[in-house]
Amino acid sequence: MRAVLAATLVCFASTLVYCAEPIEGETPRAEAIRANFAKLVSEDKTVKKEALLYFGKVDTTFAAEVPLFTASLTDERTEVRAISAYALGKIGKAAAGSIPEVEKRLADSSATVQKYARRALERLNPFKPAPEKVIPGEAAENRRSSGNKDEVVETAKRIVVWDTRKLFKPPRVHATEERPAKGMRSFFYEGADYKGKPTWVFTYYATPGGKPPRGGWPAMVCAHGGGGTAFPAWVAHWNKKGYAAISMDLEGHLPGGGHFGVEGGHPANQPHKNAGPSRDGWFGDIGLPDKEQWFYHAVADVIRANSLLRSDPQINKEKIGLTGISWGGTIVSAVAGIDSRFAFVIPVYGGGYIHQHKMTAKQFREYNAKWDPAAHLPYAKMPMLWVNGFNEPVFPLDLFCKSAGTAAGPSILCIRPFLVHGHGFGWEEVWEIDGFANGVVNGGKPIPTLGKPRVNPRDGLVRARFTGELKSAVLGYTTAAKWKNGALRTVPCTIGKGEVIASKPLPRETRAFMINARGGGVWTDGCVGSVLVPVRH
Repeated sequence: MRAVLAATLVCFASTLVYCAEPIEGETPRAEAIRANFAKLVSEDKTVKKEALLYFGKVDTTFAAEVPLFTASLTDERTEVRAISAYALGKIGKAAAGSIPEVEKRLADSSATVQKYARRALERLNPFKPAPEKVIPGEAAENRRSSGNKDEVVETAKRIVVWDTRKLFKPPRVHATEERPAKGMRSFFYEGADYKGKPTWVFTYYATPGGKPPRGGWPAMVCAHGGGGTAFPAWVAHWNKKGYAAISMDLEGHLPGGGHFGVEGGHPANQPHKNAGPSRDGWFGDIGLPDKEQWFYHAVADVIRANSLLRSDPQINKEKIGLTGISWGGTIVSAVAGIDSRFAFVIPVYGGGYIHQHKMTAKQFREYNAKWDPAAHLPYAKMPMLWVNGFNEPVFPLDLFCKSAGTAAGPSILCIRPFLVHGHGFGWEEVWEIDGFANGVVNGGKPIPTLGKPRVNPRDGLVRARFTGELKSAVLGYTTAAKWKNGALRTVPCTIGKGEVIASKPLPRETRAFMINARGGGVWTDGCVGSVLVPVRH
């Protein structure tokens, strides 16, 4: 391990020398660690070697240095982020609390940092505290709802109603001549049981032309939104990008309507004899038994699609992603915390923290424990890209941003100034979706990332760390007591070395703020945002 680490880090060519500020409560050894951080970026190979030999001695006796190494995971120097991940892995059990921060480095702009983060997690995961087991049917311990339809209940203790052991097995497939599409395979696969028998899920599936790459094709599962169905054009879009793809109808319908590659001029929303339930507005079926509700089946169908792809020898099981549009975004946000086999997840428009609508207080408590993505996102560890527009007319943008902040893994917001809400726009217009997927599983350059912005108490300026290359950035803020959607007021920012800095302080009446940036390099003009930070008054 030391030899490999040395060979990798010696080739780094950065000349930056940087002395980070001390962390409160540091040990005397911290000074030596910082000095060796600086040596790592020296042009003198002998000096670099001294640093590598020093860090090669890190072991369990360095437990007191966990806070320093954890803080250094966001250092602007690639070498320091890599060696910090390596060190935390060598420290072992005492660094278990740093697992979430190490996991964030899996989406680092540097492939080397990603590599050492993975190796560190291999060492640390055996010490990871086991999540509290939740038994299906267990009562949720939620905060009681007041009955106000605009109230949003905070993340509840979740109840998992899906039998994932069964859903993780490949489903049976049934051939069909219904609704053929050029260049696609169309068939049914079996979803969850509904009223005593398996549902059948209509599907389009295709792989790119030619021979699969070594290890198999990367693949995408595509979950449609309200009024949607299985779309051949969505599959074809991903095929052109070098991905196998599957698009299925999640409401028990056969494709129709003539949009996005659907052929034949058939009527939309036409059910078939083995259909499951359709969506009933905003959880209008909440009073039915769990396994007769639409959302239960929609989530199960997406998980089964993953299991189906994983059974295909042409597919790389480690490179399967998931994306969903509108209601599909809400579905995949929940799936992210239930099916950890996905390599990444991309919700578009839809997320969690759905308002109460037509539910009793008891039903709303049950909803928040079982169905709302906010209950499941704390278990979502894979990288996620959250795509939306400031003009979003359906899902409140503040709650969309809050959903991104609830996920346990790396979350990146991509909020366009203007993005039409609809199928097609959610895959054709946002090139960042393809770029993000390529950066995670297909050897592309990872998307730039922004850390949580914070107000510096010394000068009152908002600052946020970043990785990758940025061309420009603004600080967006609102003074509205109940901001949900719409453009934010902005303050120009400067791009420093690994840090975005606002040009002036926020107004005192600010209620929430975030950083919105434009990428540079191969990510030129790509939209990248930080989490939305609420301000309590």
